[in-house]
Amino acid sequence: MEISLRSNSGESIPVHVYVNHVKDIVGDNVGILLVGQDLRLTKKLEKEISERLRTEAVLFKANSARSSIIKTLTKTLQAQELTPIAEWILKHHEWWNGSGYPLCLKENDIPLECRILAIADAYIRVKMFP
Repeated sequence: MEISLRSNSGESIPVHVYVNHVKDIVGDNVGILLVGQDLRLTKKLEKEISERLRTEAVLFKANSARSSIIKTLTKTLQAQELTPIAEWILKHHEWWNGSGYPLCLKENDIPLECRILAIADAYIRVKMFP
């Protein structure tokens, strides 16, 4: 089963393509080496992913209820391809001071991989939503 994002134009963008785009951005700009196939996005797909993320950011701001976030996380974590990194995905919104979600972990209770993913996520959002 392949998991895809749906672009605003209706085009299906495989999650592995998006993940590799993240890998390239983080690897090139932050200096973190992530393993995986090196798939380059066409400008069209890159634009579509950017538009999709922008739309999701607006929806997130409009509906910040944790229940909808947890529902989305639950669907995401059911994907077999993401099983090896499910814990990272679940916990990457935790904050060092314990005010994050969904588990309110703090300090060293937050796995290092989750902290790195949070930095990469924030960096990409800043780059895509200037």
